[in-house]
Amino acid sequence: MPIQSQNPTTGEIVKTFQELSDFEIAHKIETAQTTFEMWRETTFSERAKKLKKAAEILRADARKYG
Repeated sequence: MPIQSQNPTTGEIVKTFQELSDFEIAHKIETAQTTFEMWRETTFSERAKKLKKAAEILRADARKYG
């Protein structure tokens, strides 16, 4: 059964997502755990650089992501 993202104001279906299999979910959880382990070893200055870059991208494409 697909999962839908719906605009609550207009009722418009924004995007439809297919359900993930158990394998796909397990893979995503494993990836998240691995990423967390790497991130926790990252220095605060390196984290700040990455987050500043993400902020720049979000600001540049605010209309797209808003």
